[in-house]
Amino acid sequence: MNQEKFVYVTYIATTTEKVWQALMDGELTRQFWKSEIVSDWTPGSSWQHIKDDGKGTVEHVGTVLECIPGKRLALTWVGPANVADPAKHSKLAIDIDKGDPKSVNWCA
Repeated sequence: MNQEKFVYVTYIATTTEKVWQALMDGELTRQFWKSEIVSDWTPGSSWQHIKDDGKGTVEHVGTVLECIPGKRLALTWVGPANVADPAKHSKLAIDIDKGDPKSVNWCA
């Protein structure tokens, strides 16, 4: 697996609980990504990113690596056609942190 690392920081004006719910609840993920993310979120379990196209097209799949409710979700992901090739798998970790609103440079 390639060792490149990208870090993205996104500030969302809501509670950590609502961000977590938006990641876990398929109805909410559909609102943002036009896809439902399906899993039982147990480490070692699989997950699927299913497109809301009326056909149930699976866009991405992977394995849940870590799930700490309200804090962290880590997983692998890959396109279904590349499941058999470990070199094509990526890792993703989402860390939810309340942060310090005073440190954010807000734009008007």
